Amino acid sequence: MATPYQTKNGEPATIYATGVNLPDGRVASVPGYIGRGGKGRIVSNPNALYKYWKSDIAKGRWPVYANGAQLNKRDAFMHKVVMEPDMRSGQ
Repeated sequence: MATPYQTKNGEPATIYATGVNLPDGRVASVPGYIGRGGKGRIVSNPNALYKYWKSDIAKGRWPVYANGAQLNKRDAFMHKVVMEPDMRSGQ
């Protein structure tokens, strides 16, 4: 990533996903960072994120889970198996 989003500490963030509750009780994992090329913003309001990503969620572009516990389990897996090894390999 040539120009990733940077945290307040100046660290690059390659993904910023968050869960939003769907009207049917399920939870979708969507990007909480809106924008490209490091020129976006983090949106923390779940209602605003749902409105922004609603069409993409309906098209199946973002993963949907039965509940928050399932989303959190998958998120922990992704961090452990994909993201952390990737960060270590880049050092």
